[in-house]
Amino acid sequence: MYMKPIFAACVLWCIPFSFAHAQSVRFMLHGNMSHELPTEEYLRFVEEARPDILIMGVFDQRLYALAAPSAKSKKPPLNPDEHLAKWKAVADRLHRKGIRLIGQTELFVVSDQPTELDDGVSWFGFYDKHWNDKLLGPRPTKSVRDLLSHSVLDEHEKVDKTAQCGCRVNTKAILGCVTGTYRVHETAPNALHLEKLHFMKQRVRTFFEDVYLKHGRALKKNLFAAQWNHMAYFDELHLDRGHLPTSTRTSLAHAIADERWGVPASLWGRGESLIWYCNWGTTQNTILAKEYAGDTVLYGLYLRARARGKPYVINKYDFYRPRVMMAEAAALGYATNAIATPWQHEDDRAVVVRYFRFLRQHEDLYLNATRQAEIGLLFPSRAIAAGDASALEYVEACGRTMIREHLLFDMIPDDLLTQTPLGNFRTLIVAAPEYLQADERDALRKFAKGGGKLVWTPISAADRERAGVTSKHVKHPQADWLKPTLRIENARTDTEGVRAAITKFDSWSHAVAPWTVEMHAYRQEAKKRWIVHLVNYNHREKAPGKSVSAREAPISAEPVSVRLQLPAGKKVQRVRFLSPDDADGKQLPFRLDKGTLTFTAPSFLAYGVCIVEAD
Repeated sequence: MYMKPIFAACVLWCIPFSFAHAQSVRFMLHGNMSHELPTEEYLRFVEEARPDILIMGVFDQRLYALAAPSAKSKKPPLNPDEHLAKWKAVADRLHRKGIRLIGQTELFVVSDQPTELDDGVSWFGFYDKHWNDKLLGPRPTKSVRDLLSHSVLDEHEKVDKTAQCGCRVNTKAILGCVTGTYRVHETAPNALHLEKLHFMKQRVRTFFEDVYLKHGRALKKNLFAAQWNHMAYFDELHLDRGHLPTSTRTSLAHAIADERWGVPASLWGRGESLIWYCNWGTTQNTILAKEYAGDTVLYGLYLRARARGKPYVINKYDFYRPRVMMAEAAALGYATNAIATPWQHEDDRAVVVRYFRFLRQHEDLYLNATRQAEIGLLFPSRAIAAGDASALEYVEACGRTMIREHLLFDMIPDDLLTQTPLGNFRTLIVAAPEYLQADERDALRKFAKGGGKLVWTPISAADRERAGVTSKHVKHPQADWLKPTLRIENARTDTEGVRAAITKFDSWSHAVAPWTVEMHAYRQEAKKRWIVHLVNYNHREKAPGKSVSAREAPISAEPVSVRLQLPAGKKVQRVRFLSPDDADGKQLPFRLDKGTLTFTAPSFLAYGVCIVEAD
């Protein structure tokens, strides 16, 4: 449909095709979101960087709309056949280098200008006057107005009035438009409205599977397909200004902004080649005066758990910190890089290529690695799907505390509790146990019976009843079945109380470092080793420089003392240190005492990797 509010509220991108087989994605670049072809200079940069995939170009209504420009346009009409032939030449060139070209299409919006339909221009003009049956197959209807006004639904379903193209015709039929969005912070949807929103989220997923996964892969077996989705929570300083109305607290609207909100775990990301999430640029830079690192740790841990082995990426629009952007992605296990990779200056190209080469050279450190986590932080999937987002701020508060204390933890979506090996954790932190299903409650009981410790951060009555956070129909069942080892009150606001409770609760692995350094660890059972990643977010803000990498101006981290708890009986052979900013690796002295390994990583610029090799 051509309704501007839909375009503004719920643009969703899809990455629907490639010209080569789908395989794992560790390195990526994003070229543009337009029909324009890459320049020769950019192609040479891509070939030197050698990403697994290049996402570039739009191959949807925006491209075909250029065949019928308005009278005011200064550009001549574009011939889609000729333009696609040029893109095919680009694809062939990249494929010869082993780089897959991935295109982009818009799922919902054909135009945000209603007058274009009346004027018969842009995509509407293309459909009526320039449709190419040989290129696109038979035109679905005689005219574009027929396409927009007729429904393919059965007669008994036409109350919901949806056009053949899938666009919403009667916006009153389901509030929040086609993707099921909700943008109000002051109130939460009622039960009926929540059900409508759930319906629309499921409908979008079904549409994507039917068109791109089933039909698309029937045409091309190894079609690369993924969705461009969004995550609005974990916005620590509430920096988003426009995608949702400004708010200083996390509401149910933030949860519903996720296009997969409420989708069952068994269907979440099913069949997709890459899990792509955008956080609207809220972590694109630091605010050091507020001790804000602009990191994606909580986003990354949640999505890594959700992806369950699939490649994933967080698009953080980091236009300012190329080293940190790549280091953070590597440390969290997601693909580098999404939007905002600088390349125009030779210094920027050198930094990107150096980091890519380092990560590729040491690829074995990143493959088949299991996150080393002593604490599991439960994400309240069940609660927010039911219409209660009050636990999100509690999870964020606990997560932020553990990041600052350099503890080793992981995120566990609570609807994946029964599919997650809990024996690797010593402690689980839960905020919304009352929404767990019977088998999930049993999993926690079994964990506690086996010696694991449960920490409960109960939600205060004031936070439960806060306007906009919980749907009024939601009833809060009692969690009398939960027998926590430790109960932490006021976890959302009492940061010091959370820190004291968690750090004194057990003897944890940790690092001694400033808050600007963050630590992540993994184990590789088959190789008998542990990998410790250190990311340094400290830099000179607003530094001068001709290149982005010069303006990033990282300030080297001081040596970092690491304490790592190893299984009883393990013997360590050596500890090595590597960094893309230091050509020479180092062997580090270490001490192993009763299962506790201690060593000190040397000073590093933005990213350091410590390899602990056991016998």
